[in-house]
Amino acid sequence: VDFISDVRQADDLVQLPVGRNVVVIGGGMTAVDAAVKSKLLGAENVTIAYRRGRDAMGASRYEQDLAASHGVQILTNVQPVAEFYPISSDGWDYNTVRFLEREGYDVTYSTDLDTHLASVGDLTRHEAILSIGHEEYCSWEMRDHVEAAIAAGTDVAFMGANISYWQIRFEANTVTGTPMRTMVIYKEYADDPYYLDGDPSNNYLISTLFREYLVDRPEEAMIGIRYRTDPFNHDITVADASHWAFAGTGLSNGDKLEGLLGYEIDTLEAESPSNIEVLGASLVQKIDDTPIDPYYTAHMTMYEAPSGALVFAAGTMQWSWGLDDYNAPDLRPSVLSPAAQRITRNILDRFI
Repeated sequence: VDFISDVRQADDLVQLPVGRNVVVIGGGMTAVDAAVKSKLLGAENVTIAYRRGRDAMGASRYEQDLAASHGVQILTNVQPVAEFYPISSDGWDYNTVRFLEREGYDVTYSTDLDTHLASVGDLTRHEAILSIGHEEYCSWEMRDHVEAAIAAGTDVAFMGANISYWQIRFEANTVTGTPMRTMVIYKEYADDPYYLDGDPSNNYLISTLFREYLVDRPEEAMIGIRYRTDPFNHDITVADASHWAFAGTGLSNGDKLEGLLGYEIDTLEAESPSNIEVLGASLVQKIDDTPIDPYYTAHMTMYEAPSGALVFAAGTMQWSWGLDDYNAPDLRPSVLSPAAQRITRNILDRFI
C-alpha cells in the first residue's frame, strides 16, 4: 500500500527505488497493481506469492492475466517458512520407508486420499496402521476411518507430530469436475462457505482446527497427544525405561535420544486418554529462545484403547531420522539411533 502511494505521489518515477527482484505477498488488486508497477519501473523478476489457489484470489482473472502479460509470476498455495526452522528437504517419510523395507516388514502403502475413501475393512485387514512424517491435514472421513480401525482392535503408530491438526475437505476439480481432486482448507473459518451458508448441519466439516469448538474433535482423543508449538531441535528424554518398548535398548530414565525431537512437538492435553503411558518427557526450549523464555515438555506416549488396540505416538517429526540416515550429512547432521531403531522394532513386533 505504501509503495502504491509513493508511485501515485512521485513527481519523477525514475527516481523511485525499485529492487531487482521483487516479491509481492497477497492476492488482491493492490498486490497485482504493486507487482505490475514494479515490473514497469524496471524490476527484473517480480513474483506474486499467495497462500491459496487462484480461484480464491481477490484480483479478478483479468487482473491476474494482465499481471502475467507483463511478466509477473504468480505463485499460489505458498507456505512461507522462517529461515531458522530446522526443516530440511530430507523430509521424514522416505527415511521410515527405507527402514521398513530394509527390516523386511510386509507393508502396504496408502495415501491420505486412500484413507479418506477407505472402508473400515480396508484398514482392519492389516495388522497395524503407521502414520509417518507430517500428517497435519486430515479430513473428517480420515479421522473416522482410523478411529474405527482402532475401535476394531487395529494397532496404530503415529511416528510423527502435528497430526490431524487442520481439518480439510476433498472436493471436485473446479475446472473438470473430477471428484476428489481438490483439497480444500480455508483455515479462517469465517471464509469457509460451510460457515457462511447458514446451515448448522455441516458446521462439523468446516476447515478449521479439529480442536476448535466448531469441530470439537481434539487430536489427543485419537493420538494420545497433540501438537503444541515449534520450532525445536533437541533430544528425547526417556521417562519410563521399564516399559517393554525400551527392551534391549540399554536405556535408563533420563537418557537421551539425541537429535530426534523437532521441529514440531506434541504434548499431553485435556482429552488425552486416562490410561496413557508416558515413555518420553523432554523439557525443551524453542530454537533461538533466551533463558527467560518458556520451556515446554514434549511427550512420547502409548495407550491401550478399549478394543485392546495399542496406540503409539512419537510426538516428534524427526523420529525417522533415527531410523535411517538418508541425506545425512548433506542436508542435516546424522542422528542415526540404534536405540530408536530397537524401540521401533519392539513396537512393530508387538503389533504384528
